[in-house]
Amino acid sequence: MSTFDAVNSVFPFLYGVPIVHSYQLETKFLLYWYLPIAAFSFYFTGYIKNALMTYGKAVIIRNYSKSKWILKRFIGMIYALCLFVLFQISIFYLFLSGKHSLPDGEETVKLISIYYLTLVVIFSIQLLLELYVSPQISQLIINIYIVLSVLLTKQLYLTGSSETIYYFFITNYGMGFKTGISSIPQYQTIIIDYWVGIFVLLIFGLIILSFSMRRLKNIDIF
Repeated sequence: MSTFDAVNSVFPFLYGVPIVHSYQLETKFLLYWYLPIAAFSFYFTGYIKNALMTYGKAVIIRNYSKSKWILKRFIGMIYALCLFVLFQISIFYLFLSGKHSLPDGEETVKLISIYYLTLVVIFSIQLLLELYVSPQISQLIINIYIVLSVLLTKQLYLTGSSETIYYFFITNYGMGFKTGISSIPQYQTIIIDYWVGIFVLLIFGLIILSFSMRRLKNIDIF
């Protein structure tokens, strides 16, 4: 944290990975942004599958609705992510507040809100995948998707692809450099509209929850 000065902000993780031509700089941005997310993906490994195969089965046997049970797990995930983001903010503020500037209030709220929603959708996908494959495979898939979406976005942008395709890479939503919220113009490349992004993330979240409920209903856990 103390040696990475490419972003003069207390909360550089909210800006994500910019589209730059320097491979070394891109790698530094990617690791800086990605490693905490990758670490937290381990926390959610088995969050649905392991719980379902242990005490979840006993709970459902006691006439507890499958839909209600999985909804409760998703709410738990949302709550855990809220604590995770607050922890990130606290740590970065503690170590960097005396060295870098704070973004203004509106910018901070926008950056945090869309970053948080992005993480909710990404980890919702990981939980959904656990209903189809093993928790370890689910975690592997989601981490590959996170890294590839960052790298592919750059390649597609350099080839002049349509802006619509960027909305299929969910990681773009949580990066201030790509939503136009950033007050750091040298790295800013606007490919995601903030308000459209918020709307799309909410729709994605509801769709994923709906698919998860439907999938669990079709699983014979007894």
